[in-house]
Amino acid sequence: MTPLEVGAAGFVVLFALIAGRMPIGLALLLVGLGGLATLHGFDTTLFVLGSAPVETLSRFTLSVLPLFLLMGSFAVRSGLSEGLYRAANGFVGQWPGGLTMASIIACGGFGAVCGSSLATVSTMAKIAVPEMLRYNYSPKLAAGSIAAWGTLGILIPPSLLMIVYAFLTETSVGRLFAAGIVPGVVSVLLYLATIAIWTRLNPEIGPAGERTPWHARWVLLKDVWGVVVLFGLVMGGIFAGLFSPTEGGAVGAFGALIIGLVKRRIDLRVFILSVRETVQLSAMIFFIVVGVSVFDFFMQA
Repeated sequence: MTPLEVGAAGFVVLFALIAGRMPIGLALLLVGLGGLATLHGFDTTLFVLGSAPVETLSRFTLSVLPLFLLMGSFAVRSGLSEGLYRAANGFVGQWPGGLTMASIIACGGFGAVCGSSLATVSTMAKIAVPEMLRYNYSPKLAAGSIAAWGTLGILIPPSLLMIVYAFLTETSVGRLFAAGIVPGVVSVLLYLATIAIWTRLNPEIGPAGERTPWHARWVLLKDVWGVVVLFGLVMGGIFAGLFSPTEGGAVGAFGALIIGLVKRRIDLRVFILSVRETVQLSAMIFFIVVGVSVFDFFMQA
């Protein structure tokens, strides 16, 4: 087989393994090693297997990933998403589709301190979907909206996907974070406009909720102080040049921990659970990165 045919066969096998529910990192690793062995023999394959993981994981850029993962884990368990949703619902919940709009705003705000679409979706689904169903919202709108708005978690910085992309493309993490702010805000506004138009044309899919008095709305705003402080501290410090993205991740993780302690939502058990979750997610992402590096060797061979 020619190298071109081996590469094409590698892609076919890769997609087949992923379709068969094999973990992506393992599929990339196996296809990359198999392709190298086919093209260059066993000795070269062993050399790449021994050198690629060390070379890849020793890069300083990846050190920021576990720190932002830890910050997001602390933010989830500090109840920041609940406060965001209640505050947003207080201001827009009385409009048609208002609960969905509140979900959009809460997803955007939570994404600014979490960085993970999975965490944003799983957290907001527990809070927003039951509330929308309680007010007879369309189940399609309730479930689909959370699935769509959850993508804001990887668009609005700090974003874990941006960190991985910065590593793979050797791009500045800070510049990627800066580039994600305007698209994130625009996406939130467009989502809000979409729901406003949709519910105006089909009022039955998103009935208006209860109106919250103005004095109660201002009281609800006190629940969002943690998000504002955390986002301002991390992103403000990075953009002002006070610290690097890696140091910003450490500051953010510590700040989220302090907020959780102040709100009495984090104790020793929750702390250990958050650290364990961070280690597991970091290992999973690092394994994917190693698989990508080995597959990249195969593609360049």
